[in-house]
Amino acid sequence: MSFDMIATGDLRRGDVRDSDALPHGEMLSNCFGSVLRIREYLDTIYVETHVGPSATCAIVLSSGLSLQTVLPGLLEGFLGADYGILARNEIHFMSVQPLHIEVFDLKQKLLVEVYPYKDDTQRRQFSRLIEPHIVPNWCREHNAACDPRTSTPV
Repeated sequence: MSFDMIATGDLRRGDVRDSDALPHGEMLSNCFGSVLRIREYLDTIYVETHVGPSATCAIVLSSGLSLQTVLPGLLEGFLGADYGILARNEIHFMSVQPLHIEVFDLKQKLLVEVYPYKDDTQRRQFSRLIEPHIVPNWCREHNAACDPRTSTPV
């Protein structure tokens, strides 16, 4: 896969097939799907793709079209030039789906979960409220993780 761009009359090309910029051995091919949005923010280009019903990726390119990284999740916004805010991908059709927010440091190539807070009392209280409404037979029949305290990242 390559990306081409015309800027000021010059044609530039960036090839991402054999990049070592992918975090944790991720496969870039998992992120090729319909392009939802392309945006540039402070000399970085973000190509956001549709992966599945509840999954997206952000392919991060330099202004010269070299691959910086691939971020699994929905790119919600930015904190300055060095940080992206992502909503983690979800498992589609699960009965319980806690929200997870992560911040990605572009310089250090580090993804850190910032929400939910560890030992969040509000989340524990909500989990206790919904637990009586979870039907164990439905969970087994649909092979669903119905634990209100956890969720499996995609």
